[in-house]
Amino acid sequence: ESPKLYSTRPFSSSAHSEELQYRRRREFGKKFVQFIKKHFSPQKTVIHLHGFYIIPLMARELKEYNTCAQYHLFLSKRMEQLGKKDKIHHIICRLEQESLKANKKILALSPGFKREMLEICPQVKNKIYLMPNGIENFYVEPPFYPLAKKFRVLAWGRIAPEKNFESIIKALDYISKPIDCLIFGKIDNTEDYRKKYYQKLLKLARGKSNLQIKVKNAGIRGEEKIKLIDSCNLVIVPSLYESFGLVVLEAMARGKPVIASSLPGPAYIFKTTKKGLNNYGYICDPTPANLAYAIEMFYNDKNLLRQTSLNCQARAKNFLWSKLIIKLMQIYQK
Repeated sequence: ESPKLYSTRPFSSSAHSEELQYRRRREFGKKFVQFIKKHFSPQKTVIHLHGFYIIPLMARELKEYNTCAQYHLFLSKRMEQLGKKDKIHHIICRLEQESLKANKKILALSPGFKREMLEICPQVKNKIYLMPNGIENFYVEPPFYPLAKKFRVLAWGRIAPEKNFESIIKALDYISKPIDCLIFGKIDNTEDYRKKYYQKLLKLARGKSNLQIKVKNAGIRGEEKIKLIDSCNLVIVPSLYESFGLVVLEAMARGKPVIASSLPGPAYIFKTTKKGLNNYGYICDPTPANLAYAIEMFYNDKNLLRQTSLNCQARAKNFLWSKLIIKLMQIYQK
């Protein structure tokens, strides 16, 4: 690996690159291994390594433990999808592969995510278990808060380029119906590229009285988040890269149809790869015109909106952690 990656120069709060993130994650990983070895014995212990490649890679230092790796996403694949390869892309590719090899078990969030794993490292085929993300029971339980007075579409998540929120903002120019739009999420102004992306969204939003962008450094969670979801009629998930799409599940659990990108995560939750209308929403290439078309379709058909809403909540209940935990424990015990 490049000696530059082990530099001791201080971190810059405003700079961003995967090199900087690599150093941060590697520093954390060392402390993590020390903590595990100090406080946990290998007997009857499962170490669930959940995160980017550095955390799963810690299995190399924990060979005596029963390790199980789960990934948020693959950084190399996200770079490739966005057409923005960092200068250490080749190093990340290698370390992602090594991290897959190092673990005794690997959890794939969806069948499509499993295919990504096999593209990176075909040798791990027999170590991969399908284990989707889940939601807590409160997502499907009352109270259900009232809708906004005006038809509202909602999008949320990390304020980052892969979320493609700009396509929603541009879609408003194609829509003739009286709708409101709210985008909310977590902003991190210490990361240059996210800060610039947020400024880009604000610039696009100028002059749009029916659009609100609401961000917090810690994100919006708990009851505040539930109230916002309940206030909307539709949820939009126009991501350019999405390993699973927990937002999709959270929306469906509150009975909200979802317009989502044609990506493996949403397709798995929707139980179809077919573009167009389905039982739980609509799958499309996330262009402004496609998003506008889908929004107006639901706006114009209240019966479709109502039936899809019922379907969504029923489907989401299959992803409750109270059910999934049994499967996860079975994987741990293998």
